[in-house]
Amino acid sequence: FSFAGLKKDNSVVVWGDSTSGGSMSSIFPSGSSINNNCIDIYSNEYAFAAMLRDSDTNALSIVTWGMSNYGGSISSSINQDIVTVEGSSQGFVAIKKTGSLVKWGTGENSTDYTTSSTSSMRSIFSNTLNFAMIRNSFALAYVEAKMGGTAPNPAVTTDMRIVFSSSSNFAAINGSGRVCVWGDQTAGGINYTTNSVYQYDDTN
Repeated sequence: FSFAGLKKDNSVVVWGDSTSGGSMSSIFPSGSSINNNCIDIYSNEYAFAAMLRDSDTNALSIVTWGMSNYGGSISSSINQDIVTVEGSSQGFVAIKKTGSLVKWGTGENSTDYTTSSTSSMRSIFSNTLNFAMIRNSFALAYVEAKMGGTAPNPAVTTDMRIVFSSSSNFAAINGSGRVCVWGDQTAGGINYTTNSVYQYDDTN
């Protein structure tokens, strides 16, 4: 149990359980902290990620702390030019300026992951263990075949505009108002793989 706060001067303060992000000693052994260049903080159950802006170049980068296998450690090869971050309970996924996707954390067998710049991701959504993304083409994409990770029929997941999630499933709305849900069948996330797609009726 730990917390991180972003102060008015763009510095960061942390407190709580040191193993899950209540201390920055893993990245600042001398006891210092992030000063004056943090613009946002993201979290999961075990780690934090802070987005930093270089005051001279305006370049964006990510610094992480907490449990390393659960997102508290990120490779220097993937932490530049990140523009948005989303956390699940055990890891992080981010979109880079090029539109490519990077992932780090997600458990004991954690491995960093990156896609090619042709992926063109525009937004990320998460539940407890999985991520869903909307591409620039408004098609859905997925990372991790865990809770909610079974992809619906591609024929009904085009023109998607927004995704909502519970702990173990997803629901997505497309441009015509149709809703597609998938994930844990015991919690409302039945995977509609054929023609079972709901159309919202605003007359009721």
